[in-house]
Amino acid sequence: MMTGLVWDERYMWYEFGSCANALSSHEFIQPGTPIESPESKRRIINLLSSLGLLDQLKLITPDAASEQELSLVHDPDYVAEVKRLSDGVGGFAGPGAPLPKGGYAIAALAAGGWCENSNRAGFQWCCKQCICTCQATRTSRRTQTRHVTLRV
Repeated sequence: MMTGLVWDERYMWYEFGSCANALSSHEFIQPGTPIESPESKRRIINLLSSLGLLDQLKLITPDAASEQELSLVHDPDYVAEVKRLSDGVGGFAGPGAPLPKGGYAIAALAAGGWCENSNRAGFQWCCKQCICTCQATRTSRRTQTRHVTLRV
């Protein structure tokens, strides 16, 4: 069995802008590049590649999560608002959560990657804020469902 890595270069195209912009209500935030940046993740991928470890991983290419899938976790009105902001000039998806123009597509791709990884691990979405894994039992031939609550 191989270890999988969900990866898409477009994950690195999410532009957060200045930390000070996202946290503008704090008077002691110096403008600059946020710690959460694409370059830190790209460096990890490059390190895995240079060590020959990337070749030992199963690269999994994600598909974007649909609005319906995103609405299993987020309120549908919130999903629509984030999409609207992203289609415009961008804005904030919440406190301290900058959303650049086009950010919805990248966020949906990241969520789709999580779904793909979860599906490969045997989990399936069934209801809001919950995932289930179903295992058929040989004795009863019924499906048992184990609910794993996620904090979102």
